[in-house]
Amino acid sequence: MEKITVIRAEHFNAAHRLHNDNWSDEKNKAFFGKCNNPNYHGHNYDLEVMVSGHVDPESGYLIDMKVLSDLIKSEILDCFDHKNLNLDTVEFKNLNPTAENIAVVIYDKLRLKLDQKLNYMKLKEISSSTLVDEPNVEAYNFDLVGDDHISTSYDTPIRSDAFDISDKEKKNIIERHFRAIMETLGLDLTDDSLSGTPHRVAKMYIDEIFYGLNPKNKPKVALFENKYKYNEMLVERNITFYSNCEHHFVPIYGNVHVAYNSSGKVIGLSKIIRIVDYFARRPQVQERLTNQIGNELMNILETEDVAVIIDAKHLCVSSRGIKDDSSATTTCFYNGQFQDEYTKAEFHKYLD
Repeated sequence: MEKITVIRAEHFNAAHRLHNDNWSDEKNKAFFGKCNNPNYHGHNYDLEVMVSGHVDPESGYLIDMKVLSDLIKSEILDCFDHKNLNLDTVEFKNLNPTAENIAVVIYDKLRLKLDQKLNYMKLKEISSSTLVDEPNVEAYNFDLVGDDHISTSYDTPIRSDAFDISDKEKKNIIERHFRAIMETLGLDLTDDSLSGTPHRVAKMYIDEIFYGLNPKNKPKVALFENKYKYNEMLVERNITFYSNCEHHFVPIYGNVHVAYNSSGKVIGLSKIIRIVDYFARRPQVQERLTNQIGNELMNILETEDVAVIIDAKHLCVSSRGIKDDSSATTTCFYNGQFQDEYTKAEFHKYLD
């Protein structure tokens, strides 16, 4: 009978710091880069375990895949997933947790249990992020930044490797992690109402509420000659938008009002709405959203004369924290002629 190979794929996340005690701090930093971060550094790992052998004629199995999955969980995932490899594991107490060393440790642990059946193992490092073990609260207060709605960057903070993996892979990762969140909260995922929630949330994140993170989803916009010679202000008001606060990942919603004076080019009204939606569909702060819409319209319309006003409710204010359900937030973007008080007042008149 021919030998066959079966593969079991799993995923885990772990933090580490790469450091050689015999080297100077300068050499460690130069050699290991951001993985030498003293506050540790996080990676996602895809693990593939390949088992080869002959099919058992009675069971039809080479190996019971549930048994293999449980083995990987008990020997690898329970030991390394969401762990600080330097601090939380025996295996890396005196061993630098490079990807190569992690792969060797995993292989040796599985080989002891699978003996000759273990044919091949692949460990893939797919993304990274800085994980702080114990943040200095005096230097950087996470709750203060969130409750005061502080924005630290003009552009949406996106890593350079944000699109190295496919949307399908992202959904799988998010589904696994959201399942872990629900289980941590004590929810019973065998319940029919909850069992599909991790999958639905992952799909919603990538395809709907955060689709604006990916530049490939940016609306295609065509300009048209202003053949009607319309030389007055054009106002598109009460554009409904939904976004999510980047500090707590709860909704921001409200209305956007846009105005511009044509430079000889015009844009389809539906395209303005699509531009608003594109920049809203990502973790946001309202001030940044206002500026992003205004600057994008200036670039597309080839005019300085653009104004944007956003009126919004923040559920991070009304449903948590101060729990104020009556307040709303207004932000404005005025450029070109709209910096003139008369033009600004005309724009406001159309909104009354």
